[in-house]
Amino acid sequence: MADLFSFPDVPKPTAPLGFYRTPIPEGGMRRAQDLAKRFGVSGDVRDAHARLVISDAASALEVFVASDSLRWSTIQTLRSEEDGAEGVPDEEEAKAIASDFFKARGVSLDGAELHSVSPAITWRHIPDSKDDPERRTVSRQVNYAYALDGWPIFGPGAKVQATVGGKGRVTECYQFWRHPRRDGEHEILPGDVVVEMLRRDPMFDGLKPGETTITFRNARLGYYALTPREYQRALIPVYAFEGTASTPAMPRHDFVRYVVAVRFAADEVKRQGIISHAPVYVFS
Repeated sequence: MADLFSFPDVPKPTAPLGFYRTPIPEGGMRRAQDLAKRFGVSGDVRDAHARLVISDAASALEVFVASDSLRWSTIQTLRSEEDGAEGVPDEEEAKAIASDFFKARGVSLDGAELHSVSPAITWRHIPDSKDDPERRTVSRQVNYAYALDGWPIFGPGAKVQATVGGKGRVTECYQFWRHPRRDGEHEILPGDVVVEMLRRDPMFDGLKPGETTITFRNARLGYYALTPREYQRALIPVYAFEGTASTPAMPRHDFVRYVVAVRFAADEVKRQGIISHAPVYVFS
């Protein structure tokens, strides 16, 4: 009988993964005021529920109440994407500028490693011209990723970026992060158990072998960090599976599914206060 699924080998660590708690930040208002001074933003602190916001005519700073995360921007002062884009530095210069920018503002990048530098591109077409549109780099985004004990951290709550524009000016940045503290260890689920969880994922209910294929690849073990707006008391050990679905209605659909890699009942996750909304074993 045809099988709906195909799976890669699932990595199994030789030792338990560390259990990392993520304490909720303290001193929200004072912390926001301190960061505003470091970033040169003046004004009153406004409570925007999940964020504390300080802004003036030149820039705006957001401090996320539930995590040790921030976002700063001056793009509201630009007239267009190309405004002030003369003299965008090359990749190596952009890396150094981003590093110096964070250091000068006392933003620690401990645990983060440089991941990539990507250009922001605009295309300009001259009306009534037969020439191809002009390609222009208007800034470079310097990206950092976090890891713990050599294991990557997935999800929207563990990344850093600085946008370096014309003449080496940093126009915006963010640091989405929590400061984890090791508190014991987790035994990781065997690969066959994780595979069976994926097979039972309701996402695949109603799909028929022979007309549909689900190909999983690149299974990676790590931790998952929720969006910086969410309260999260500990990082979640997960397997990340990249997958491709092929159905009669959709020849190719690429996706990622995360499988909780430790034995937590859904109600136990919530009861222990690990996250604010308990996940199922498999989630997007």
